[in-house]
Amino acid sequence: FAQADLRRNEQIQAAIGDSGFDLVTAIDVLYHFVDRDDFRSALANLAQRVRPGGWLLLSDVFVENEKQIARHVVRRPLSTYDELLRPMGFVQRGREPVFALLGDPVPRPGHPTDFLLYNGWRVFARALRSTPAPLRDAMGALGVRLLAPADAALRWAGIARGTNLELGIFQRRST
Repeated sequence: FAQADLRRNEQIQAAIGDSGFDLVTAIDVLYHFVDRDDFRSALANLAQRVRPGGWLLLSDVFVENEKQIARHVVRRPLSTYDELLRPMGFVQRGREPVFALLGDPVPRPGHPTDFLLYNGWRVFARALRSTPAPLRDAMGALGVRLLAPADAALRWAGIARGTNLELGIFQRRST
């Protein structure tokens, strides 16, 4: 394992050297950079580690407009990633929903299904928080088992797109 501040290219080089990788992932990381310059630096430093022809896989709730939902979380549109990565030679190859009900949705105005997902999540989360601590893990596991088929169906139907966690898939052009 190597540890480095993603905003600091020199720390990354010291930790892993200059070699590139066929796959670089940033799962549940980049949206924690609330400062725009820090976000841009971290994304650029990750992108530099992808070999030509390689892949960059990242996660976010790709909202329509940038939105800070907590002191430590900024949700960004997929277009923001695309605009920053395209000049570095990346092409967006897809997006894949991770959750529909089983993540923390960010409802969009004018999308009634988003509010249903949001309220469904809140009910589930509140029920878990009110469960006595010794039973919480077992109840959470049971809840996930019961909700997983509905979550998968909603993802398959495309209902979670833009309101819940997704993977953005980018490929660096071969030189």
